[in-house]
Formats: sequence, C-alpha cells, structure tokens
Amino acid sequence: GATSYTWSNGQTNSSIIVSPTLTTTYSVVGEVGTCTGSTSIQLTVSQLPTVTVNSSSSSVCAGYAIQLSASGATTYTWLPSQTQSSTISVMPTNNTTYTVRAANPGCPSRNATISINVFPLPTLVVSSSSSIVCAGEAVALAASGANSYVWNTGANSGVVIINPTSTSAY
Repeated sequence: GATSYTWSNGQTNSSIIVSPTLTTTYSVVGEVGTCTGSTSIQLTVSQLPTVTVNSSSSSVCAGYAIQLSASGATTYTWLPSQTQSSTISVMPTNNTTYTVRAANPGCPSRNATISINVFPLPTLVVSSSSSIVCAGEAVALAASGANSYVWNTGANSGVVIINPTSTSAY
C-alpha cells in the first residue's frame, strides 16, 4: 500500500524474511510521497516440544489401573486411543507400549513412548491334609501358584498348620 518501506529491523523491502527465536513484534512505516503510515505484526514463537512420559509404576498386574502422564508440550494425544489429555489411566492386560504425540502451537509434533510390563494374576491352588477334622485337631493347609502368601490367620507361608475348633474357611 506504499511506494517505500522501512521495517523496525532496518530492512527496506515490501516483504521481508525473518527468523525470530522468541516472540517479536515487527513494525513497518510506509511512505507515498510525503505521507506516511505504519503498522505492526507480532510473531509468536513456540519451541519444539521436549516430551517426557512417566507412569505411576513400570509394571502392573493384569487388569489393574496405572496412570501415565506426559509433560513438555501444550497439547497431547495418546495413541491408539486418541485421548487428548496430559494424563490417562490405562488397564493393560499384557505388556504394552504407549505412545503420546505432543505439540506446541505452530511446531511439528513429537512422540514419546513408555513400556509397561504386565504380570499375570496368579492361579492359586489350596489343598488340605483333611477336609473333615475333630475340633482342635491339627490340619495342614498348603497354597501354591504364587511367590508369597498371606492367610486370613495372619500366617505368610505356603503351608500353615491350623487347629480349628469350629467349621471355618481359610
């Protein structure tokens, strides 16, 4: 809209190329004869995201919930669910790698991944040395199928000796 131009960075072309590293306002004065006009434009500069992903744990039992969170950007999309949030809750049933796509305005998105190890639930088997006993008689109970055990008696071994005085469940 003018015949000559002077930009705030000293350039004098009608169109200029700039490479700001932070948000910058550029002003231009245009002249037609002895008349002048001015305007300005602000270029907002975003940074490429540096995305990190964290979880409440690196492993979980099958079917249990675990929290995943991402940081380092403005927007987040978890794949393949397309959930748009910085934090999600997942319930993996097997070892799974989760990916988050993160972006800052005007910049290309970046991906980050996290792998969660999933442990199968134990299949417990309990056996008894006898299913019918006299009151106070000793009975051995044995559990198998897990790495550790806690009985409702407070015992924490695979085999316990009990002396029930009435019909009881263990």
